[in-house]
Amino acid sequence: MKEVKCPNCGRENAGRARNCMFCGFSMKDAAAVAVKETKEPGDSGRWNPEQAYAAGKGRMVFWAVIVLIIAGAVAFLLSYTHGRSELRLPYGIDRTMSPIEVRECMERNGFEPLGSPSGTDYRNQMYGSAYVLNQLTEYSVTAVGDGDNSGQVFVMHVFFEEDEYSFKNPGPVFQDLLAALAQDYGEPEKDTANGLYRWRNGDVFLSLHYAGKTMVELTWAGALIYR
Repeated sequence: MKEVKCPNCGRENAGRARNCMFCGFSMKDAAAVAVKETKEPGDSGRWNPEQAYAAGKGRMVFWAVIVLIIAGAVAFLLSYTHGRSELRLPYGIDRTMSPIEVRECMERNGFEPLGSPSGTDYRNQMYGSAYVLNQLTEYSVTAVGDGDNSGQVFVMHVFFEEDEYSFKNPGPVFQDLLAALAQDYGEPEKDTANGLYRWRNGDVFLSLHYAGKTMVELTWAGALIYR
């Protein structure tokens, strides 16, 4: 049987005792005090549907906020990466291609060869002016093979600014190219020591830099895969 503490003398009494066996205090009053102390304000001891609804609604709001935060984070990541391209050699050029195949890819993409190929086994080719990333090139060059090219395939575009600029103070052509490339491939590595921006994906590289006060070079390079 549960014992009840006398609020007058503090001693334990049987739960059914009407009066404290030690001091004679009415245990009916002691039971009322005990019930009052164990109940929270406004607690009738019965199920309150309004309070239960309010508590459940609060939990629903909490989880709804958590879901919205997660959904927002996922949407941000998707929008940030949407439209991004995997860095690879441009114009359908493959790292297993021969110089002739590279030239054919360039021609299919609107680049007109200038003169005959040069270098060992005709591995180097120059092309006329064309639009690249909404900027007009002065000329372009492809180079495929060993020797000075170190077993790589290069695609280089050359642009010119109207005035003199630098890596630290870039001109409009450089800035437009950088913005377009960042949109396609993400933010680049900034190599301040060498004055260039660089993107990389495995053995494929892309760089943008000033080769002179007005000359801008945009170059893709990839290690050859020999067949």
